[in-house]
Amino acid sequence: QVLTTEAVSGLNRTAAGTYRGGVGGRVASIGIDRDDPERVRLLLDIEAGTPVRTDTTAVLVTQGITGLARVELTGGSRAAPALVSAPGGPPPLIPSGRSLVARLDSALDMLGVTVERLSTRFDRLLSDENLGAVAGTLDALRLVTGEIAEHRAEIGAGLANAATTLENTSRLSGELAL
Repeated sequence: QVLTTEAVSGLNRTAAGTYRGGVGGRVASIGIDRDDPERVRLLLDIEAGTPVRTDTTAVLVTQGITGLARVELTGGSRAAPALVSAPGGPPPLIPSGRSLVARLDSALDMLGVTVERLSTRFDRLLSDENLGAVAGTLDALRLVTGEIAEHRAEIGAGLANAATTLENTSRLSGELAL
């Protein structure tokens, strides 16, 4: 048996139960778990000789565009013991794995949250106040670069004079030390 919290839409009695893609049985019954109504209980008829192990998992797989579903048994290493039922006891429980649809749904939810956060931050970045501040900074930068360009010759001469003054000061301090 398999317990799952996922919707089992498209799964019906007699749906295929496959093991690593090959036919390995069928779904014998589908019902709500009496102990937990949020779970669906699937009872599988698994063909004798199918190597179901304690580390085997059951995943609901939707087949193409038809929407029909099957139960795929995966995993089951050689080292793991066989999964067997106790004499007179209920069928053993095969853990359920998350279906592709459930994983995609979860990923899309996380993507939606991320996009919403980015959108909020981008809106803050492009607020009228920030855009005004950026425009003011660009105007000030334009003025400064314009002034520097206008007085380029004077700035160049001033730097040349400063270099000469430093050179003379260095030479004089060397002569005074003698």
